[in-house]
Amino acid sequence: MAERSHPDRTFKNWKKPVEAALVIALVVLLNLVAAPLNWRWDVTADRIYSFSEGTLKILADLRRPVTLRLFYSSHAIQLPLHLKNYARRVRDMLGEYQKAGGGKINVEIYDPKPDTDVEEWAERFGIEGFNLPGGQRGYFGLTALAGDQEETIAFLDPSREAHLEYDITRIISRVQSAERKKIAVISALPVFGGPSATFSAPPTNRRPWMFIQELQKSYRVVKVDPNQKELPSETDLLLLFHPKGLDKKLLEAIDDFAGRGGRILAFIDPVCLLDNPQTSMASSDLGQLLEKWGVAFDPKKIVADLDHPTEVRVSSSRSESNPLWISASGKAFNRDDPITAQLEEMLLPVAGSFKIEPKSGLRATALIVSGKAAALVEGFKFGFDAETLRKDLKPDAGPLTLALKLTGHLAGSASLAVAGKNKAQPPATTMVLVADADMLYDGYYVAKQDFMGYTITRVFNDNLNFLLNACELLTGSQDLVSIRSRGRFARPFTRVEELAKQARRKWLSREQELARAAEEANRKLQQLERQKDLARQTIVSQAQQEEIRRFQEEKQRINKELKIVRRNLRAEIDSLGRMIKLINLVLMPLLVAFGGIGYSLYQTRKAQRRNG
Repeated sequence: MAERSHPDRTFKNWKKPVEAALVIALVVLLNLVAAPLNWRWDVTADRIYSFSEGTLKILADLRRPVTLRLFYSSHAIQLPLHLKNYARRVRDMLGEYQKAGGGKINVEIYDPKPDTDVEEWAERFGIEGFNLPGGQRGYFGLTALAGDQEETIAFLDPSREAHLEYDITRIISRVQSAERKKIAVISALPVFGGPSATFSAPPTNRRPWMFIQELQKSYRVVKVDPNQKELPSETDLLLLFHPKGLDKKLLEAIDDFAGRGGRILAFIDPVCLLDNPQTSMASSDLGQLLEKWGVAFDPKKIVADLDHPTEVRVSSSRSESNPLWISASGKAFNRDDPITAQLEEMLLPVAGSFKIEPKSGLRATALIVSGKAAALVEGFKFGFDAETLRKDLKPDAGPLTLALKLTGHLAGSASLAVAGKNKAQPPATTMVLVADADMLYDGYYVAKQDFMGYTITRVFNDNLNFLLNACELLTGSQDLVSIRSRGRFARPFTRVEELAKQARRKWLSREQELARAAEEANRKLQQLERQKDLARQTIVSQAQQEEIRRFQEEKQRINKELKIVRRNLRAEIDSLGRMIKLINLVLMPLLVAFGGIGYSLYQTRKAQRRNG
């Protein structure tokens, strides 16, 4: 007699397939419903995939509608893959702008095919084409239009992905008004292009330096000769860049400008590498103006910072960690000030420092400081190698102020006296002072590469961001500051960097001690050798020979121990790197694997108990 299936067992056999089918159907249904909603959840530390408050405020305050026109050669199959991927990100972000614009942002996308009206249109708006294989031209640029105003990004550079939001918001903001703020620039260097008798940097073309080109995108930038006696009228911001040899009347005009509430951004330098660093002519400061503002600056002293050294190549096969080239990062920046709040790294080659003793009516704020293991050294040591610098260095003067901000009212100014008579609030000035000018030379913050006939620039630190942030703040617009400096997609290992600094400090004193001993042994050995040369006509005594041999052995011993000390320093830093690699490559995968196995065993046992 055939055994009939039990109803409960039959139900259990069908239960799992039915449950699986229901789960699949539910997932498909949820995807269909949620797809049009475009929900996003940004869990990155700096929210780099979300609009900043600055962008949202600018979009909320739009006075007139803006049309964004993207010209992208999507038909060209020869486009590199990274450019296609970046184009998708740009289109996605433009869609976000349209949603956040509250009906005031309209996005249009065009494909400029060869010999079409759209191609002519792209070129008319200033979109720069680039060569593609096969002789065709490719386009990838953006134009913002509002009324009779237009602003264009000639080429959407993939290397500027971290600044994409700022670039788009900037052109949206620019087309809202035809008026631009005016920046007057005074400099002893050829920042507007062209040769200079004192300029010692590598030869370049006659184009302006990149920071001038960037300022010209958003401001009216005018050149002021250092020999002039007055400032241009209606100046919104005075930019002093390595201001040496200024006329006395011009210094008085600068003082009067500050007293009337004028905004000043000054880059002064004790040793300007781009000028004529072999002479004292390479120094720049503002003389008695700094003293009047309550700021002390020694134009003969430079900062050696052991906490923030830079790896500098000294030959084709060797590099050294030089403390005079300061790679400021982390705690070096004032996180409470909008200029430096989100900056990550800056390079200051051979910088000076300020001592802050502001006069009554002014308030001083340090923006960038050195590490604690820092000291002031004589300016002529800028050309010393790192080993010689560390030999007699006493790094206990830090932190030293490398950049600062002054705000308030200048006591004794003419405007203050007039305001006092009228019983009105006098105008307040804001000044930003930086103890280095070399930092804004193109080669110290940007790398350039030719891509299909178009020059691609890759900004590798925040030197330019610091300048642009300061200009935004000093000209009255702070909304863009939070956009530009929201953080990067790559995040440094700050804990590892701190451990490396501790290792350097640990071995520094022993290295200095051994270096001095080696130098003393070498000096005595040379003295004995000279005595030996002077007494060649006589027989050198056995005692003299023994003393020479002893100092030679001492020198060899010290040099050997010095190598061991330096090797130990490198070993400690290298071991940190190996530990991080071990955690990332071995430990974390093992934890994930064991977690998965444990969860699987738990589910298996749970099912066995339920069925058992």
